[in-house]
Amino acid sequence: MYTRSSELKPLQTKTIAKICRAKIEDWAKSVRKAGNEEIANIISTKTMITGGALVSLLSGEPVNDYDIYFRDKESTLRVAAYYVELFKLQNEKWMNGKVSNLRAVEEGDRVKIRIKSSGVVAATESPTEYQYFEGTQGNEAETFLQNLVSHASKENLDYAPVFISDNAITLSNEIQVVIRFFGEPDEIHKNYDFVHCTNIYCSWDGQVKLNAPAMESIRTKNLSYVGSLYPICSILRLRKFIARGWKINAGQVLKIVWQIKDLDLDSIEVLSEQLIGVDAAYFSEMINLLRADKASGKTIDQTYIMNLIDIVFEQ
Repeated sequence: MYTRSSELKPLQTKTIAKICRAKIEDWAKSVRKAGNEEIANIISTKTMITGGALVSLLSGEPVNDYDIYFRDKESTLRVAAYYVELFKLQNEKWMNGKVSNLRAVEEGDRVKIRIKSSGVVAATESPTEYQYFEGTQGNEAETFLQNLVSHASKENLDYAPVFISDNAITLSNEIQVVIRFFGEPDEIHKNYDFVHCTNIYCSWDGQVKLNAPAMESIRTKNLSYVGSLYPICSILRLRKFIARGWKINAGQVLKIVWQIKDLDLDSIEVLSEQLIGVDAAYFSEMINLLRADKASGKTIDQTYIMNLIDIVFEQ
């Protein structure tokens, strides 16, 4: 599936590889400076950058953040545990025990971060600001994360964990550590939704690897859906892509809808997994309210869901 960068636009991809390598090594350097050689070596030799960062670099656009994946489960667990403990150390003074049970764990064939009640936790000293984030969406949520990163920068905290969800850890300095998936590049991309996001940089050989469908999608800015474990997140992501000038035909939308039809959205756990995904942590308030109302005996039907959505997203 993958073509080595030397076979496609070598000057461009060599430059991209250099940028990615420098980012990875700068991140690893910060961990070595903190005294953890084991985690630094994992970062240097067992990580991948894929998704939007490669699209931005290939398009000559600024990178918002670098999505990082790991080559194996043990590396994913070790790095997740490292940043969970660092988060607790940096925030325990004001969190009043709220992160005492925060931990990275193995659950079956995946790595997950267990977070008491809310499903997300942010490095901010303002509880009201944190609650505000839980009810925001789109650009407002992105702005909130940017503010967290800005605060970490002011405190001279390089690559500090500023936001944690079940599936990912956001660090300052433009790093997003994704723990939901791990494995070789082809395994990672089985879980991706749009083909243009499937170019990749691998730290172990320092190479950018491109594939032709992804490059054609980037060139034409036509979205091509290849399937995802999170089709609802894919539907929501369409707004972002369309706002940036991408196009999608009705057939590609139908593919997403076809996958959604097989989801049991009456299950709160299934709905939570779909909404509290890599790109949609701001749905946590809705899930919390849904769980509380169900526990209290309220009838959870279509009318209830419609009203709940209006309440949460019209705040």
